[in-house]
Amino acid sequence: GVVCDDARVVINLSLSNLKLTGTIPSSIGKLRSLNTLDFSRNALIGPIPAQVSNCSNLSVLILSWNQLSSFIPYELQRLQRLYKLDLSHNFLTGSIPDRLGYLENLQQLDLSSNFLSGGIPGSFAYLKNISFLSLSENLLTGSIPPEIGNLSNLQTFFAYENRLEGHI
Repeated sequence: GVVCDDARVVINLSLSNLKLTGTIPSSIGKLRSLNTLDFSRNALIGPIPAQVSNCSNLSVLILSWNQLSSFIPYELQRLQRLYKLDLSHNFLTGSIPDRLGYLENLQQLDLSSNFLSGGIPGSFAYLKNISFLSLSENLLTGSIPPEIGNLSNLQTFFAYENRLEGHI
């Protein structure tokens, strides 16, 4: 549903499992006070609009279980309050933006079940608050950065069904 604050400003937009179709409009970026954006389990297509990064108060972004394609916008790095990012189960391609590793409040990151390629960014070593990290079922190559083992809050790490090599 839609939740507004006392000033009637939209702060929560949770429209999951509603069989929504079409693309996410770039005008989503005009909801600058948004804390939560959940469009999961719909049939949305096309790219994730870079304008979502204009929602600077966003702490939860869930776009999983759609048919979103194209790249993960590097502009998501501007969402410094983000603690949950779930883009899993889509058709996202390209590499994982290195800048996601600088989202210092991120606790949950799920990029599983896409077509992401390239390596796991070394910048993920800076995700000091991360407790859940899923990169499984992609086309990732290279090795797992050893610094991931130093993430003291990390409780769950999935990287299966990729093309990774080496030791953990």
